[in-house]
Amino acid sequence: PPGIQPITALSPYSNKWTIQARVTAKGDIKNWSNARGDGKLFSVTFLDASGEIRATAFNDTVDALYALLQVGKVYTVSKGSVKLAKRQFSTVNNDYEIHFEKDTVVSEVAGPIDVPAVKYDFVPLASLGGIAANEHVDVLGVVRDVGELVSFTAKTSQKVMVKRDMTL
Repeated sequence: PPGIQPITALSPYSNKWTIQARVTAKGDIKNWSNARGDGKLFSVTFLDASGEIRATAFNDTVDALYALLQVGKVYTVSKGSVKLAKRQFSTVNNDYEIHFEKDTVVSEVAGPIDVPAVKYDFVPLASLGGIAANEHVDVLGVVRDVGELVSFTAKTSQKVMVKRDMTL
């Protein structure tokens, strides 16, 4: 549609922009408290034909947007700020993220819209040895064996964790 930019065109240098994208994931509201004060936030993942981006609402914008944004629905979004992504908080494949502001405009798009519901970037199983630890990838395979749940204590954090080995 006219005036709509693809998600991949967004950058911190983008001033006036509007995207049209589907919400593919929505997190719970999280509360925090630190030396600078208390607050709350939630994040959603938007997807269009070009790619995906994470968007986060803080404090008052949580109240304004949490009920509105629903997984599977398509929205137009404008007037947020585009910032460098904080990779420790996101698995979304984008160097940038949107922060919803007080003047952010979010509107649901009615009717059938040609916006994808999911996007994969598959990696061959044979190349997994070359992928860095903690990097997220998409794989497709057949599960041949599923092991039992095993509890163990993590060496660094001493937290009890659970794992299950699977053979693809």
